[in-house]
Amino acid sequence: MRILVIDDADTTSKIEAALESLGHQIVSAGSMAAASSSLEENQFDAIFFDYNHNPGGGSGLSGLEELQKLSRNAKVVVLTGNASIETAVESMRLGAADYIPKPFIPDHIRRVVSRLGQDPASIDPRSGIQVGTRVTLEELEHAHIRRILLQASSMEEAAQVLGIDPATLYRKRKRFSL
Repeated sequence: MRILVIDDADTTSKIEAALESLGHQIVSAGSMAAASSSLEENQFDAIFFDYNHNPGGGSGLSGLEELQKLSRNAKVVVLTGNASIETAVESMRLGAADYIPKPFIPDHIRRVVSRLGQDPASIDPRSGIQVGTRVTLEELEHAHIRRILLQASSMEEAAQVLGIDPATLYRKRKRFSL
């Protein structure tokens, strides 16, 4: 898979370390201008975009929209050091394939890239997990909480839908890096 990473050198090197050994090709762009040039010259399967590397200092979501216009076939994954439910929900509504808070662990990056390469028809729409895959109860809980958080308009609503109190939901979000 060819992957464009729009982020600082430190994050790019962590993503490269996690993925190059699996045969993925990583191209780095330190700015939206450099990313635009790379997208004009090359095709990418995925783009990892730091929410804070936005064009002209505007909203990171405008950067997401610009990337989707420049590369319609690539799946965009939003990275951010300032994760919030609001930006996660808005990113997913605007078409981001995934949303990863920083700091992240290499295995999380590998799982996201693995999901990006899967046939969408083989993914269970309710859980987001590939059909026929053995999963742990914790992975299933993570997928369910993530789905509810993306659909809910607030933490309180998500907690109510899940049937837990907001403090428990907060602890689970922290444990699952949501």
